[in-house]
Formats: sequence, C-alpha cells, structure tokens
Amino acid sequence: MARSRAPRCRGEDGTAIVEAAIATPVVFLLLFGVLEFGNLFFSYETVTNGTTSIARTAAIMGSGGAADYEIVQAAKSSLAGVNKNQIQKVIIWDATPRSGCGSSCVGAGSVVPTNCLSGSSASDRCNTYTPAVHWDNSLTAAAFDCAPAPAPNYATSWCPTTRKTAQTGAAGPPDYLGIYVEYQHNWITGLFGSSITIKETKITRLEPTSLL
Repeated sequence: MARSRAPRCRGEDGTAIVEAAIATPVVFLLLFGVLEFGNLFFSYETVTNGTTSIARTAAIMGSGGAADYEIVQAAKSSLAGVNKNQIQKVIIWDATPRSGCGSSCVGAGSVVPTNCLSGSSASDRCNTYTPAVHWDNSLTAAAFDCAPAPAPNYATSWCPTTRKTAQTGAAGPPDYLGIYVEYQHNWITGLFGSSITIKETKITRLEPTSLL
C-alpha cells in the first residue's frame, strides 16, 4: 500500500504565507499610527483652540479684580476635552515690552519667560495655575484677586488690578498679556514612546476700558 504524503506548500501558496508575515505588522503599524496621531491631533487642536479662548477671556476681563478667576474658569471650560490631569500648567504673564528691565520684559509675539516656566522668580510678573490646585470648584474669585485677605492669594505675582487698560495718557496704552498652556499627551500604544508635550502660546492686548 502506497503511503500518502502530507501536502507541501509550493509555488504561490508559500509566497502568500511569506507576504502575509511581512504585511501584517505593517498593517497593524498603520492602524495604530492612525489611532495615535488622530488622538494627538485632537489633543493639539483642543489645546490650541482652548488657549485662544483663554486669551480672549483675558483680553475682555482686563484689569478687573476677578480677571484671573475668570481666566481659570475659561481654562477649565475650553480644555475640558482633554484629560485635566495631563494639563501641566497655565501661565498668565505680562507680555508688554518695556525698556530697561532685561529679559523678563517680553513683547507681543514672544515666548513665556524662562523664570515663569520654572517658577523660580516672581519678578517676571506671571501667575501659574494648575488643575490640581486651581481647578477646585470651592475656590471663589476672592482667591485670585491678590487682596491681603482672605487667603489663599494666587494672583500676587501679577495682580490683575495693576494691569493697564487705559487707551492713552500716563496710564496707557493697554498692557499685552500672554497665555501659555502646557499639556502632556500620553501615547496609547507606547509605539512612539510614553508621552509628548504640547505647548501653546497666545499674546493678546487688553481691551481698553477708558481713554485716560
């Protein structure tokens, strides 16, 4: 009796197996790439649009005592689409160009001062806010008006009421205000590392509230 032999992969059958072995990882890489970069683009757009919205609120609030409180509320609302635990900081700083005050005097279109980023100096006239501390719903405008009491006072480095909003005269022109948002975007699959930092800056001029 003749023994039967197991079929062997020959010709195109063997080629198909090899092609599948090569193509499958590439297909999965493409799928994961679309997922990862689609999610990254969403985070980037949310942070970018959110920063613009925060700057718009800052321009309107001007030198009001509750300006920073309203700016924080705008940050909470406009950045709600991303994970608040990954928002590293929101910085408000004086972006008005002035002579004779060194590198801390940055003008419209410039970047946030290094000392403001590190939190090493209050002389740069900047206030830094984080979700862990300043997103607390129990906080009221009194915590951001830089008044001596009641504590806490979160806006003391650049008090909102000292910002210039006069159009002309000794009290003018209006100040420029910078908004900086830093967000840590975490990768889902880990194929591209653990995280990437999104940084967005907007400069706005405070809306004039008086002629002099």
